[in-house]
Amino acid sequence: MRRFIITAVTLAGVVNPAVPQTHWEGIGLPGLFTDLRAIVVDDATNAVYVGGWGHPIAHDGYFGVPLFTRTGMNWDTMAIFSHGLNDMVMWQDTLLVAGGFEWVNGDTIHGIAAWDGSTWHPYGTLPPSGSIHRFRVLDGELYAVGVFDTLDGAACNGIAKRVGDHWESIGPITNTVTCIVQDLAIYNGHYVAVGAIHFPGDPYRDVLMQVNGTWVPLGGQGLIGGFANGMACAAYQGDLYVGGAIPLNAGNAGHGIMRWDGSQWNDVGGGLTYAPNDYTYSTGATRFVERDGLLFTMGSFLYAGGVPASGIATWDGNRWCGLGGQLNPPVNSIAFVQDTLYATCFGSADGINVNCAARFIGSTYQDTCSAAVGMAEQGVAEVHWTIHPVPTTGRVVLQDLPHDSERIEVWGVDGRSVRAFPVTQGSSGPLVLETGLPAGTYTLVVQHGSTSSTNRLLVVP
Repeated sequence: MRRFIITAVTLAGVVNPAVPQTHWEGIGLPGLFTDLRAIVVDDATNAVYVGGWGHPIAHDGYFGVPLFTRTGMNWDTMAIFSHGLNDMVMWQDTLLVAGGFEWVNGDTIHGIAAWDGSTWHPYGTLPPSGSIHRFRVLDGELYAVGVFDTLDGAACNGIAKRVGDHWESIGPITNTVTCIVQDLAIYNGHYVAVGAIHFPGDPYRDVLMQVNGTWVPLGGQGLIGGFANGMACAAYQGDLYVGGAIPLNAGNAGHGIMRWDGSQWNDVGGGLTYAPNDYTYSTGATRFVERDGLLFTMGSFLYAGGVPASGIATWDGNRWCGLGGQLNPPVNSIAFVQDTLYATCFGSADGINVNCAARFIGSTYQDTCSAAVGMAEQGVAEVHWTIHPVPTTGRVVLQDLPHDSERIEVWGVDGRSVRAFPVTQGSSGPLVLETGLPAGTYTLVVQHGSTSSTNRLLVVP
């Protein structure tokens, strides 16, 4: 059976001719927002709710940050909050809102509120110093993450689960010097938490898994880099994806996003950047949503694996695709009104001010994509040899090469050979290669006998 190597290919300006023109258009959102955090849809009524951080307005005798709702074509001011909103979710026909607010429409409600169809009421007791950053619905259960020592009196340290009419701890993360939890996932039956989570002496940080009730580091030391931190995590196609401020040049396996396969961290198709193969700036994924078999990835970036993708891209397990059009990143949230995609952004879409919210006009979410490059007919063997260091500045050491290795090629992102090195048969390494390659993502191909095997090569400045 033929197997294929998948590598990212930059197709700047090359769009599938069979795909109709795509673009973004504003949704007429009133008010004035500086940072729109959440957009949520009630599937039962198609009502759209939009909230975040913006300019205060006066409404019904209250002055503060608005929450807007739209049913049909008209927007209404649904509520006024003392401070901005971080996230929203529809949970069992109830709209839940989270943030750092102290009151809603003049009533004292701190940090987490629920709309029952007629009135607002608290949805748990959050300490005055606490703040909810995000809701998560995992395996049919509701969770809240953020910065809080307790919720409904339970010692949580940033993570709580809704059980009946109250919140409970799932086991607090202990002994931290900083515990800002940004997201939560369930991977292989275990909780995984990401954020700015630091410990005395900084032995590991930012990505933790709960095993037998104890939180332990994932991947030895978690994320590498003094300014690294996790912003999003999700289980997808049997692997764990983590996004955030993840710098490749600090020694991480990827840039802005990485994939955990159960034993090690991996690059994800070349990562998320502001320019193709430019790993200078801190870019990355801040939220994941799975829909129609695709992992929608949002955040602060302009390219995904070298493909133009302004703040939002889809990943299918093999390649990145941009949607078409151009949002001004970061993109913080998306929602679907039936089959129409709505997204938040930073002010403009396709060069027009849309007040931080737009909808996507197009029939596909795979407009411009990285390409699948096929190997020759002989097939591809399983990889058993390794590359060190990862990433590299150009000099690499190959270990445990097959004894019948004959040739090593370096492929660029376009699937073409850019370097070639002969190998003396019977040499199992270590083999030192001075590649002289500029920064970027490459594939090392070892030809041995009638087969070939590959490994991803990341070169940093």
